[in-house]
Amino acid sequence: MHFLPSLLLLGTAAAGPLLTRQSSPGPITLLSATASGPGCPPNSTTVHVGAEGQELTIAFDAWAAEVGPNASASLREVSCDIIVRASVPLGCTVASMQTVYHGFGQLDAGVTGTFAAQYSVSPGQITSGSNPPNAVITSAAFGGSGNTYTKTDPWAVRFNPGTPNNQQVAITVRSRVYLQGNQGLLGFLSADDATVSIVSQGAC
Repeated sequence: MHFLPSLLLLGTAAAGPLLTRQSSPGPITLLSATASGPGCPPNSTTVHVGAEGQELTIAFDAWAAEVGPNASASLREVSCDIIVRASVPLGCTVASMQTVYHGFGQLDAGVTGTFAAQYSVSPGQITSGSNPPNAVITSAAFGGSGNTYTKTDPWAVRFNPGTPNNQQVAITVRSRVYLQGNQGLLGFLSADDATVSIVSQGAC
């Protein structure tokens, strides 16, 4: 896997929830993340939560799609579901959020790579950006020795818990990387890390 040097993380493999903060009546706070799916099997992810709970990064050791004469057909499309758990204050709160992904692509001419993601939250409502544009990666910039890429998804959310029982929320990101091209061509596309951050937040 091709991690950017500045994104090498210290943490614990996220076989289960990594809780580093407790709920509070203050601002929205990111608490933990878990991941599941073919692209993020057990013991293949590392989670780091920022000190103020305003940013969370999950790194992936096994999330990649491949095509080629010796590649399994099951590797043409590889998915991962990420669940970020957060604490929100009572009453109505809105927040602008952002998810930034980094990965690596190396594609023969005629192979196209795609990174797709969809966002949902429960309880709560995604008010914009639930289906952001796909990142499309072609051999023009990622042929030869390959290159790193960045996908940035801005999205917004609204929470309105009426009781303390509803202050714990789950943000779900359903994402996948996949390749299109003739089986005889070579292609590789990885998702190496994802950082979810709270850009701004306030009362409705």
